[in-house]
Amino acid sequence: MKKKERAKFSGVEWEHEFRKFGKSFWSRPSYDHTIPCFGDVSTAASITGFQRARLWEAICACEGFLYCDTDSIIAEKIGEKVKIGHHLGDWEVKCTGEEIAIAGKKLYAARMSEKFWVKGKNGKIKKWLTASKGVRFTENEILKVAQGEAVKHRQDAPSFSVKKGQTVVERVIMREDVKLAELEKSAKRNERSKKVAKRKK
Repeated sequence: MKKKERAKFSGVEWEHEFRKFGKSFWSRPSYDHTIPCFGDVSTAASITGFQRARLWEAICACEGFLYCDTDSIIAEKIGEKVKIGHHLGDWEVKCTGEEIAIAGKKLYAARMSEKFWVKGKNGKIKKWLTASKGVRFTENEILKVAQGEAVKHRQDAPSFSVKKGQTVVERVIMREDVKLAELEKSAKRNERSKKVAKRKK
């Protein structure tokens, strides 16, 4: 394997990866602990630990808990011990409703009560609160995934990479339990085909 060319820029050592479009592309080989930085693991850990404790406390105070994220809870009833307010650290009621579809982590749709409806940028009334990290799904698509369907998603804009060029990312989104069931079926099919192949020999 050819040894990579190395050079120092602003006191940091870099190594040459490749040339393309008449340009040289460099990368840092590894993190250098001698370079001053502002990372403090203990501070980050204490903040995360405190927030998780607050979140758990709020979850325990709710009735009919359904879902939680880093800073949010979905439940049938919010407990009296959960402090609702406008100060730093207080909880805020984003919406109430009677229908919700939870399809996975950061993938849900809740039909909001009328008082929480808002007018969108396109002028249409927004009646659903949705979350779909990594994809842009409508409430109908989230409902389909929650009901066990596999929904295809194609990015509107292409991704660009120096090595791969232009690509359009396509993904199939489905519930985790449905995905596991599909993997089990596939493994059983492969096992059966191996047995058939052995018999033929």
